[in-house]
Parts: sequence; structure tokens; C-alpha cells
Amino acid sequence: MFFLRKPKIGLALGGGSARGLAHIGVLKVLQENNIKIDLISGSSMGALIGGLYALYPDYKILLEKTNEFINSELFQQIDFKKFKQQNTDLFGNLKQKIKDTFTFIKMTQTTSLIDYKNFERIFILLFGDKKFEDTRIPFSCIAVDLVSGENIIFKKGLLYKAIMASCAIPAVFPYITYDRYILVDGGISINVPIELVKNDGADRVIASVVSAKIKKVYSFENSFQIINRAQEITKNQLLKKTINNADLLLDINLLDYEWLDFEKYDELILKGIDETKRNIEKIKKLNKGFIFKNPFKR
Repeated sequence: MFFLRKPKIGLALGGGSARGLAHIGVLKVLQENNIKIDLISGSSMGALIGGLYALYPDYKILLEKTNEFINSELFQQIDFKKFKQQNTDLFGNLKQKIKDTFTFIKMTQTTSLIDYKNFERIFILLFGDKKFEDTRIPFSCIAVDLVSGENIIFKKGLLYKAIMASCAIPAVFPYITYDRYILVDGGISINVPIELVKNDGADRVIASVVSAKIKKVYSFENSFQIINRAQEITKNQLLKKTINNADLLLDINLLDYEWLDFEKYDELILKGIDETKRNIEKIKKLNKGFIFKNPFKR
């Protein structure tokens, strides 16, 4: 026997640090157009935004939580501005070189530039003691295990711990020990977890991507910049191979924004809104029709 049902819509949210705030705009437009999201999966910043929305499926609450997060004293203490390149003049250039030298020395002496306790407190502020089982929309996220090199998928347990691991950019943020794993940013291997949300049961997948393109760079001042650039290219090539597996791609153009531009969250959200509005008719078509389902087949 077969029966008809509405297709399950899955949403895969990609990583991109501050640029991932554009996902809020995506969720706003989807909600305003009554597009029901049945499953969410996220990587890195996509895990943070996805986890919050899965827990509180209302973009107004999501926006409120995000504002609270960015403007919190804990977040401000991190001072992301110190990681930005500011070579506006000769003095600024010299100052940056000194800063790069101290950063490099610190990286050889510690495992991360950000303190573990402050990093953890931010995620506890956002998620408290909530678990995956508490979400109103089924949610999953991904991190990478430094021990085995394998992707670790989270679907149960404490939300803050798993999402913290998914956001742990190597060397910048502390790695997360969890069970037998040593975990870092899921975006290293799968920046947009399309297959993950499919495996969770989505019939059709919308992928929101905030890092599909990279800027051209014509000069490098030190080996540190070259290593970062090589990693950026590797991630971008891996991303290109996976995003075509989505039924609909929201490719949000954020080339003019840096991964640390958290203070520009209003602009980033608007970018997400614009891209989703451009594609809303296609999204509505995805949401139409029925799926033939065999109740005896898992």
C-alpha cells in the first residue's frame, strides 16, 4: 500500500563565521511565506543559527537571541577586531607586522588564541542546558575529530557542547573534548551539510551558502597569510563539489564582508533576505506536490 504526503523540506546551513548571520534573513523570509522547515542541519555558524531556530522556530526570537549574543559582554571580550588586517598606512603596516609576530608566537605556545572558558560561556548563554531532544524542529550538526580525521554527527546530547565543537575554528577557538573525540570546526570537511539533512529524512533540500566565492588576492606578506589562503581554497573546492546536491541553492553573495564582521549583522541579514526573496517562487514550488510513500519501507 502507498499513500501521499507533503514533501519534507530540509534546510542545510553553511559555515562562514559572521557571514553566517545572513541565514537569519533566509529564515525570516521562509517563515513569512509559510514555508515549513521539517529538518535543519548546520555546520559551524550554520550550526549555531540552525540550532537556535530549531529550538525556537521564530525568526523574531532568533534575532533577539543573536543580538543578545553579539552584544554580550562575553562576546565583546573576545575582541575580534584584533584579528583584522588593517594596513592603511606605514605605521598601521608596521603595527600589523608586530601583531602578526606576537600572534604567531602565541600560536606556537598555546592550542588556541581564544580562552576556552569564555568560549564555552557564550554557548551556555545561548543554549543553556537544552538538548537536541528539546528542539521543536529535528536538528543535527557536524564537527571534525582530530584523532581519527572523521566527521562526527550530533543528533543527541547537550546542544551547546555540540554546536560549540562545530564552531571551533582550529587555532582560533579551542578544540572541544567530547567523549573520546577531540573536535574542531565542521566546516573543515563539510561546510554545507546537505547529505546530512537528506539522511535525516528530507525529501527536498534548500542549502543556504554564505561562502561559495572567494576574493582574488594578488600579494602575500608572510607565510601565515599563504597558509590561510591555501586552506580557504581547499574549503572552497570541497564546497563546490557538494552544493550541487541541493534541490535549491541560496548562494548569498558576501564577498564584501569578512568572516569577522559581526558588527555588520544588520547588513548581513538583509543580504540573506534579498537572496531568499529572489528565489521564493522556486522555493514555493519545492514545497508543492506530494511524495509517494511506502509505509513498509524505512
